Amino acid sequence: MGDGERTTTFCQWILDRTDNNREFLSNVLWTDESCFTRSGVVNFHNQRIWSHENPYAVRERNFQHEFSVNVWIGIYRNRLFGPYLLPARLNAAIFLEFLKAEHANMWDDVMLDLRRLAWFQLDERWIGRGGPVAWPPRSPDLNPLDFFVWGFLKQKVYETPVTTRDMLIDRIRNACDEIRPYLNNAIPRSIIRRCELCIEQLGLHFDDDPRVGAPKTAVTQENVDAIDAKLVSRWIPKVIRSLNEQRTVTADWYTTICLPKVITELRKNNPERKIVVHQDNASPHTAQKTRQYLTEENVELLDHPPYSPDLSPNDFFTFPKIKDRLRGQRFQSPEEAVDALKTAVLDLPANEWNKCFENWFVSMHMCINLRGEYFEKQ
Repeated sequence: MGDGERTTTFCQWILDRTDNNREFLSNVLWTDESCFTRSGVVNFHNQRIWSHENPYAVRERNFQHEFSVNVWIGIYRNRLFGPYLLPARLNAAIFLEFLKAEHANMWDDVMLDLRRLAWFQLDERWIGRGGPVAWPPRSPDLNPLDFFVWGFLKQKVYETPVTTRDMLIDRIRNACDEIRPYLNNAIPRSIIRRCELCIEQLGLHFDDDPRVGAPKTAVTQENVDAIDAKLVSRWIPKVIRSLNEQRTVTADWYTTICLPKVITELRKNNPERKIVVHQDNASPHTAQKTRQYLTEENVELLDHPPYSPDLSPNDFFTFPKIKDRLRGQRFQSPEEAVDALKTAVLDLPANEWNKCFENWFVSMHMCINLRGEYFEKQ
């Protein structure tokens, strides 16, 4: 059995389990080890120093005295077990002694009824290499330690240079304290989504959804379900048709044709419906005439930060999705292209729109976590 088949089998097992028990993933103790070195892994694309004059800034990468720390962490529900420091040279015997010494203490704050449901290296409830449920090889995308925790911790640990091993250990512990409030239901949802993507790709590489980052208190199933995705498919084609008649987008067109169509559709069944508009900083959107119109229509406007395409659903979802569907097609007329565009929008299923808004919340919290600095899709 190849890696792809093993991974697909495991993902299907996860999905079957969650179908039968929605709390299953919450009962899994996810574990992993990682090595923290003195220099860490630095993404120089994110290292910028601004100055009107040459700052002659230097960042050291090679040191005469190197040091490192091996760290073991477990995640169970909203709890983080650890960090536990492991020896520099780790083998099966040493790891077994670590489990014997520390395993029982990890569960002190967990109710006995929950312990009985837990999956870990205990009796038949063991997910791992050689266990009753085999962990697929080379599958970091399925372990929240790999796709979330380690990246979060190392971002915090290496914000400024580390000079001693004790400083490195202190920063690891402090970063673990910072991440604890972020452990919530977003992690099981992300695992389910990753398993679905993995099965779609037959166990091969897939482009995963944005990394679970800062606390997603705003991302609840109730909030996501409240977004009527079908509504989008009702008014977008009308706007597209109007846009085809208006070659240049101006504030006049935006406030007399585009926005009135959208607002009318949204308030068709409820004239008092509250509307909040989010848009980028294109000149027709930021014009005084547009702001005045939205105020008169009692529409709340969310200001969009400059140079932030990662925070605009149209930039990171709608336009890429549509362009991907239309790629390679040739059109004989503008009308044919508009019809194809409308079809592409209408063919997007409702659950895709829900994922769009869910990922939007994830991106916003990642931005907060990084204090507004540039971040890449993980």
